[in-house]
Amino acid sequence: MHLTTAALALLSGAALVSANPIHLRPRGPESWHVSGFQTGCSPGGCVYSFSIAGPATQSAPAFNTTCRGTDVAGDYQSCADPAVSANLIPRTYPVWGVQVKHEWTRGSGHYTALGNANITQGTTSFSVPVTQEYGVAVEQ
Repeated sequence: MHLTTAALALLSGAALVSANPIHLRPRGPESWHVSGFQTGCSPGGCVYSFSIAGPATQSAPAFNTTCRGTDVAGDYQSCADPAVSANLIPRTYPVWGVQVKHEWTRGSGHYTALGNANITQGTTSFSVPVTQEYGVAVEQ
């Protein structure tokens, strides 16, 4: 009988701390501004670099950073600000896919915003629309 009481106490304590997914909505159409976008390619792959800035919104803090990486990595690579990461995806020439991820914490929650854009070779400035924004908050 004591085991059952202990198990119930443990379960009730676990109910007090739980992770709940939260879908955040930006105040309006949100996008991040990219400038100085450059690529350079060799037979071994392509490198990229660009600056990106995102304004503060009701749900997300502002950021302004520089990103550098390669298309060979095949996944997001951290930018100078580790809260931001980017991925370059070669499409049918002359198109590139640019993916950006912004992650931040607020209180006991961890949040992520994702954006992507397709651009043509030679484009140096463009906007990356935010396509998803979500988070997980721990309630106590």
